[in-house]
Amino acid sequence: MNVLFQFQDVLKIVQNGYQEIGDNPTVAQRVIHKDAVKSDNKALFLIHQSLDASIFDKISKHLQLRKRGIYWRGGSLVDRRFERCDSKL
Repeated sequence: MNVLFQFQDVLKIVQNGYQEIGDNPTVAQRVIHKDAVKSDNKALFLIHQSLDASIFDKISKHLQLRKRGIYWRGGSLVDRRFERCDSKL
């Protein structure tokens, strides 16, 4: 994905983000901010374009499992809640 971001010239925005402009910005600050927002939106578009529904569902299920303490290790599910209990016994 980094190659795609670098090719589209949005890698710096993805890695560092951008700063909001303060009160009474100069014209130069407005132009820089507008370009940063444009690059940020372009990066979000590329992310959404690369994820189809099936991949998004897999990522969503994985994140839900991690919240409950269940992780993937070596191709199988490992419930970290029970690992902690076993180590105390």
